Amino acid sequence: MKTTVYIAGIFCLILLYFLMIPVPGQNVNSAKQVINTLQARVTTIVKAKIGTGAENIGAESPPEAEAIGPMSFTVSDDGEIFILDQLNSRIQVFSNGKRTGTIKLPVKPEGVLDIELLPGGKIALLDNFMEKSLFIIDNQGKLINTIVLEGQLIEYAPEVTEINVVKEGKFAGVWVRVNDRSVKLADTDGKTVTRVSVPGKLTFESDYLLGAEILGDITAVIRRTEKGSLSRWEPDRTVGFDKGLIQIYGPWNDKKGNIYLGAFLENSDETGKSTFEKVMVVFSPEMKETGRIKLADQNAPYEIFHSIKVTQGGQIYQMIAEKNEILVLRYEF
Repeated sequence: MKTTVYIAGIFCLILLYFLMIPVPGQNVNSAKQVINTLQARVTTIVKAKIGTGAENIGAESPPEAEAIGPMSFTVSDDGEIFILDQLNSRIQVFSNGKRTGTIKLPVKPEGVLDIELLPGGKIALLDNFMEKSLFIIDNQGKLINTIVLEGQLIEYAPEVTEINVVKEGKFAGVWVRVNDRSVKLADTDGKTVTRVSVPGKLTFESDYLLGAEILGDITAVIRRTEKGSLSRWEPDRTVGFDKGLIQIYGPWNDKKGNIYLGAFLENSDETGKSTFEKVMVVFSPEMKETGRIKLADQNAPYEIFHSIKVTQGGQIYQMIAEKNEILVLRYEF
C-alpha cells in the first residue's frame, strides 16, 4: 500500500513538472507580467463639431444601420491633419487646431476608408468596396490616377484594408495591405507600376518588414525581418495582455527604430458587463518592450475604421468621436 502511494506521488510530481513546461508560442506570463505604463503628454490637436457646415466633420446614426464617423485620417510631415470626411464628400485639413482647407473628393465617397499623403502634395484614397480602386488626387481635389484593385496579386478587393506610403529606399512607393502581406500599386508620384508583393508591412525607409497577428484570447506576436532583408525573419516577440484581445493595429515604426503595436481589449466582470480599452505597446529598436500607453476611450458609437496613426517622429495620433465632436489627440512620451 505504501509503495502504491509513493509511486502515485512520484507520478503526480512528474505530471506537474510537464504541465509547467511552456508550450511553444504560449505566453505563460501574459496575465502576470509586470507592465510598464508610460506617462504620455496628451494634446487635443483637432476639435470639430459633427455636422455638414464648413467647419464640421460628418457623422451619422441611421435608425437601422451602424453609426458612421470619419473613416480615417493622416498627418503630414509638418503636423497638418487631413481627415477623411467621406459623409460630406471631402477632406478637412487642420493646422494648429484650425481648419485651413477643404478638398472636395472627386470620386464617390461611400466606399472610401483610408487616406495617406504622397510627396509633392498628392493624396492616396482607398475604396475597397464600391469602386474597388486606389485613387490618386492632388491637393486641389483633381483626380490624377485610378488603379483598380482586383487583378494581379489581389483577387478580392475587400481584403485590401490600408494604404502604406513608403517614402524612402529602393521599395519606395504606394503599397496596400492585403491581409498579412503588402502589394505595391504605384510609385511615389502616384503612377501605376508593375505589382510586387511582400509578406508583411514595409517600414518607412523600406529597410525591413514588420508583421503582427493575434495568437489567442490574450496573446499576440509581433515580428520583423532582419535589416536589409525581406525574407529572413527574426524570432517572434510574444505580447501578452491581461484582458481579452479583440483587435490589433499596426505595426508601425519610427525613424529611431522603435516599433508600435496597438491593441483593442475587452474585460468582462462577473455580471457579464464588458468594458473596453485601447493601448499602444512600444518596443525599443532591440524589440524589447519599453512600455504601454493607454489611449482615450471613445464615448460615442460612431465607427472609425482607421483611428490610430503613428508618425516617423514617434508621435501617436488617435481620432475619436464624442457625442457632438470629432477629436484628434496626440500622444508624446
